[in-house]
Amino acid sequence: MHRLLILALLTLLLAALPPSARAAESPEATGPALLRVAFGILQKHKTSGGDEQYVLVDNDGQIRYSISSGSSGGDLPLEANVGKPVQVVGKFEAEDSDKPLLVAQSIAPKIAPPAQFADLQTAASQDQDSLPPLTPLPSNSGSNTRSDRDSATSSPSAGGSSAPQALPDLIPESEIVEGPLLTSPDGTGLGESEPLLPAPDPWHVAPCGPPERIWGQVDALMWWTKELALPPLVTTSPPGTPQTQAGVIGAAGTQTLFGNEDLFTDPRGGGRVRLCGWLGARRWVGLELDYTALEDADTDFLAASVGDQILARPFFNVGDNTLSSDSALVAYPNLLVGTIYVDTYSQFQTYGAHLLTNVFCNFGCRGGEGEEGASCSTNGLRVDLLGGYRYIGLDEGVLIREALATSVTPRTGFQALDQFDTGNEFHGGELGVAAKYRQPRWWAEGLLKMALGRTAEQVAVNGYTQLVVPPGAEDGPATLLTGDLLALRTNIGEYSYKTTAWASEFGLTMGYQVTSQLSVKFGYTLVFLSRVIRPDGAIDVNVNEMYIPDPTDPDLVPVGPVRPAVAFNDTSYWVQGFNLGLDYRW
Repeated sequence: MHRLLILALLTLLLAALPPSARAAESPEATGPALLRVAFGILQKHKTSGGDEQYVLVDNDGQIRYSISSGSSGGDLPLEANVGKPVQVVGKFEAEDSDKPLLVAQSIAPKIAPPAQFADLQTAASQDQDSLPPLTPLPSNSGSNTRSDRDSATSSPSAGGSSAPQALPDLIPESEIVEGPLLTSPDGTGLGESEPLLPAPDPWHVAPCGPPERIWGQVDALMWWTKELALPPLVTTSPPGTPQTQAGVIGAAGTQTLFGNEDLFTDPRGGGRVRLCGWLGARRWVGLELDYTALEDADTDFLAASVGDQILARPFFNVGDNTLSSDSALVAYPNLLVGTIYVDTYSQFQTYGAHLLTNVFCNFGCRGGEGEEGASCSTNGLRVDLLGGYRYIGLDEGVLIREALATSVTPRTGFQALDQFDTGNEFHGGELGVAAKYRQPRWWAEGLLKMALGRTAEQVAVNGYTQLVVPPGAEDGPATLLTGDLLALRTNIGEYSYKTTAWASEFGLTMGYQVTSQLSVKFGYTLVFLSRVIRPDGAIDVNVNEMYIPDPTDPDLVPVGPVRPAVAFNDTSYWVQGFNLGLDYRW
């Protein structure tokens, strides 16, 4: 019984509500019976299907309404008002879209919006003193009129006189609803005294931000790197060369089998990924992340001889305080059989994080979703500044491994190794500028970055000689000695050094827009780092032979120069090449 009573009271209360209140609470209930007035900039927007759609955008260039001319499209000056502040009068239609569709009945240059639009079905029952003044809208020859619109209504003034209140010619009295529907960001309405767009300034013409929130780029790389110039590491001599001259640099007939050449000169594949996003609705400050890596480069060399071919490792002997060319034999007729293997590698990567800010833009802004080009009605130039963090990593190494055995009695075998690994890590602050010029389908972009920081250089040297009697016997007696030839007690260890350095990146890219969101692009990039340590700068070929391990006299005390020494002969480094990729914008 109580529930029925409460339900009856609610029904009576809803029935007693004025029509305007019910319309305000549920505008969908009124449907197409209501006319709306909207204020904004009229623009054209290209939809995902490739069609052009008239839209109204607000102060931030964001689409608020889609505009349809309906059956009277030919009578409305839509095209003539593109890019201008306007007011549009029309009706809403239901549509599966996040942007309301307004079927326009009238369009005119923007005037000061009315202080309030009231529902006259309710206002008729109110005192005339309580009605706010209405600002008339401009008339339109194609609009419907009623004979009773020209009748004057009067309200008492302070002096006892009455003043006529003219209703807008475009809106029937029974269909006026509260407005305006579109207000400025501060909520005060778009009055005549406040412009819809900010005044341009020499640093930032806004709004000119691209319509996308997030965009990404993926590139396949074909890059070249600076060569690695190693010293001669393996040599040979013609048969019959005396043992003291075999493999010696400068001796008659000596040839270099590995080294004394530029390595890593072939192009290397790789990949690059960039992910960017705007941090606010204005879209002139954003965040960019990028990562670039090249595939590992590797060069192998292998030589073996049973004594028929001379194999040697050259060096400069400084044992008697004089510099003389010398060699350590790996294979020699009737003395040694041996194998020598050299492996070199190189790894490169770089990544960064930056803030972007727009400083110049003369694109014609349209707003909307999709590719940046869909938001620009004309060709134009956009310039962004960026600042952030840059990391560059370069790791390289050289490994020299020997396996040799005597061919005379007593048979003795040796396993020996020299290893040089270098690492470079650059950390720095980076500033740059990016400029992009657009045409309807083609676009070009230039990029220049400069970073200042420090490079942490690391060198790791390792070496040993293992003596096995008889050769090949896994369970035979073995003696492990420190060092081989270029890695000895004088330089074996791990060393690090930090130095001030700078890095730069230069890029040029051409792109073609395939769809409203997808572009294909092709470009060139150069990355430069001023100071790195590489294996050729860490190898000292000046050796005091008294430090070379001697299994017959392990207690020998060397005298003379302490060589080879720890070397930090740093140099510059660069990578450059071509990029082919995709650019997609959400």
